[in-house]
Amino acid sequence: MTDVMAFFGLATLPGVRDPGQHLADRVAIMRDGEIIASGRPDELGGRDLRPAEIGFRLPARWSLGDLPELAGGERSLDGDSVLVLTQEPVVVTQRITTRAIDHDVDLKHFSVTQPRSRTSISS
Repeated sequence: MTDVMAFFGLATLPGVRDPGQHLADRVAIMRDGEIIASGRPDELGGRDLRPAEIGFRLPARWSLGDLPELAGGERSLDGDSVLVLTQEPVVVTQRITTRAIDHDVDLKHFSVTQPRSRTSISS
């Protein structure tokens, strides 16, 4: 296991299943020598389980009803800014962008992000 972890550039304490939870009240995650996330272990854990956020400007003359059916996608509108929360960002992104392409519509400020926790996280 140590060889596998070294190959991926990971470090851990042997014999401890979750060292951060037992040894520290705050932890940091590093990538390429830079801290990319820091906070309490319970804040950092499960970040990948939170829904992704898909955002864009609603095209002129469109309403939320003009968007395709987004199974598992929660939609909201703030002015002309659309926010979709989903556990399936690839599928939902494909449905939204396919509808836009089929109707020759440019989706301004289109983005797909993972929501940030209350901790300091950068990518």
